[in-house]
Amino acid sequence: MIASCAAVLQVGYGNVHAGYGLAIGGPAVGGVLVGTWLQQRIPTRWITLGFAALLLGIAVQLLL
Repeated sequence: MIASCAAVLQVGYGNVHAGYGLAIGGPAVGGVLVGTWLQQRIPTRWITLGFAALLLGIAVQLLL
């Protein structure tokens, strides 16, 4: 509800660009659908290890 009110207010200010929103939102919806499909087919252990590797990579990047 709050986000809807804020969006309407920003439209009134002229800060909303529908083309940019569609350019970001369209692929995001596709990513959600593919990610959900993929998540149901990959073993949970692999997802856990992949997430741990991601966190380790981020930690190394932060240290450097």
